[in-house]
Amino acid sequence: MVGDKVIEDSVIITEQEKKIIKEIIHEIPFYFRSASTSSKFPYFGHRLSARPFDENDFNHLSKIDIESNYFNFFYSLVYRFCRKHNIEYKNVIRSFINSTFYVDGYEHTDPHVDSCVNHIVMLIYLNKISTSSKTIVYEKIKNPDETECLVDVDSLECKNLKIKKEISPDFCKIVAFDGKYFHSNKIPLPGENRVVCVFNLLT
Repeated sequence: MVGDKVIEDSVIITEQEKKIIKEIIHEIPFYFRSASTSSKFPYFGHRLSARPFDENDFNHLSKIDIESNYFNFFYSLVYRFCRKHNIEYKNVIRSFINSTFYVDGYEHTDPHVDSCVNHIVMLIYLNKISTSSKTIVYEKIKNPDETECLVDVDSLECKNLKIKKEISPDFCKIVAFDGKYFHSNKIPLPGENRVVCVFNLLT
């Protein structure tokens, strides 16, 4: 189980799979989105499986709404990681690949949680970039009775958040942590794109 740990694995993806990932990244159609956590942070995205209309009704029997031919390849990596690290989950809530870029004036994106239901966040870093664009996991957690899933990056609350872990975006590293923890990512350097595959797993 994940628990309060941040699990990192840099060896689980094979050399052959790394070659496939390098090829896939140049094949995948990315679409411009005007907002991610907020309109301050536009990005390019490719949806592997869609978020359910009502996540509170989504359960272990719900059908995954697959939208991409690349879903099965990336899900196979997630499945293997979970088997290796004894991570139990019920279903895939949603999955996507994001390509983010430099945004002037910000050190990182809005701290947020991906879903209001219990879930695990899994990240697969898909390209080689500088280690400056780390994933930040904060000590702040979302309590079950709270509805707010985002902290404005410009707010005083954001400035006072304590960091639990910073994760280096090493090529083909897979990371998992409990989705109750607010997280963000540091902004890539000018000229860089940070490409990450994200799976939200229902627990």
